[in-house]
Amino acid sequence: MKKILIIEDDALIARAYGSKYGSAGYETQVAEDGEAGLALVQTFKPDLVHLDLGIPRVNGAEIIRRIRAQPLLGALPIVVLTNTYQNRMVKAAIDAGATRCVSKATCTPRMMLEVIDKLLSRGPAAQASAAAVPPTSLEPESKAPTAPENPPAVEATDDLAEEIIPVPHDETPSLAPQTLPAPAETFTRETERHEVFHARIHSEFLKRRPELLAALYEPLEPLLRAEDEEVRIRGLSQMCRAADRLASHSGLAGFEAASEMAGALAALLRELVEGPSEISASTLRTIVDTCDSLRESPRFTEESANQPAAPPVVLVVDDDPIARRAICLALARINVAAISVDGPVAALGLLAENKFGLIFLDVQMPDMNGFDLCRQLRTIHPNESTPVVFVTTLSEYESRERAAQVGGNDLIAKPFLPIELAVKALSLLRPAADPSA
Repeated sequence: MKKILIIEDDALIARAYGSKYGSAGYETQVAEDGEAGLALVQTFKPDLVHLDLGIPRVNGAEIIRRIRAQPLLGALPIVVLTNTYQNRMVKAAIDAGATRCVSKATCTPRMMLEVIDKLLSRGPAAQASAAAVPPTSLEPESKAPTAPENPPAVEATDDLAEEIIPVPHDETPSLAPQTLPAPAETFTRETERHEVFHARIHSEFLKRRPELLAALYEPLEPLLRAEDEEVRIRGLSQMCRAADRLASHSGLAGFEAASEMAGALAALLRELVEGPSEISASTLRTIVDTCDSLRESPRFTEESANQPAAPPVVLVVDDDPIARRAICLALARINVAAISVDGPVAALGLLAENKFGLIFLDVQMPDMNGFDLCRQLRTIHPNESTPVVFVTTLSEYESRERAAQVGGNDLIAKPFLPIELAVKALSLLRPAADPSA
């Protein structure tokens, strides 16, 4: 039986993946921090490591480096679950020797299992035979001093395990030799088990969602009142952990859009922790607006799970080519297509013929300023209600009032953080609504 080490500090996430792997015939162990994970690499001797990059005590990239520094572990598969918006962390993991990096927002346990089966060269036939063998808990050959005495094991019998789908049989036992189920029957039963498993994860997340959102909001008010930089950094760090946890849980449950937004917010918060000089009224307002959008968003309704929306297109209007390129690159980070033009005249032609999901406007432009352009586009079908965000160097308080008067939705101050603009776009590209409505 092949073995998988899960290095993950979130108990529910670890239990869900461990249950899926155990039901597929893998033996699993869980390490809740980096030091315990490195110790279990020596004692548990896994065939593959499932690693969360945001693990405490020893970070994910350092774990990979230490594993790769050992000659006998140079080829050990290491699959990383990560927030794709945290580019520096992802690059560090790849440079350290990660075998595969997988997005938390889009990867489900079923998809992760497919990745692992492929890396461990287990096809469908091997999976069927392995699933018939109950998972066991093997004692490690030796214990390193830093390893936990009783490392948590995850078995297929835990409360998140997949239900056994009963196979109909005759009352009279048959003496004929047993045969494997036909491929179509095996596929149907496997699909049913996946559906039962996903339904449980989905239900569990909806129950925990208020708690996850409360953890995100708890540090927000003290953060907004704080004037001391250290206090702000602590609040931002706490919010970053909460946002990353929300992203992991919502992605696991199949709420891809919500996971994407929470992951982008976590990336913005991490950038502000690492560069506190970037904290401004603009970035703080973006944080507040995104938290509100996550709380009120239809991304968390039953109907929204696994329902991809039509890809939006964003219009960028700015006479500065460097600013236009920066905005388009920020949007590319969230896989959003953008059309950019250098002035209001070209923009008006496009607005009359195309429906956009979002519009970014500079204020100071030749021929017509951004405020006048916004006022005019509010009379043009089909963009009279399209969200508009001004990106400007003008005084924020003065510009914000005028932006609201002409129908603008928000304002970002130049120079801006690319991740802030990406987060702002995510929060506006699809309308928010009360999920209980």
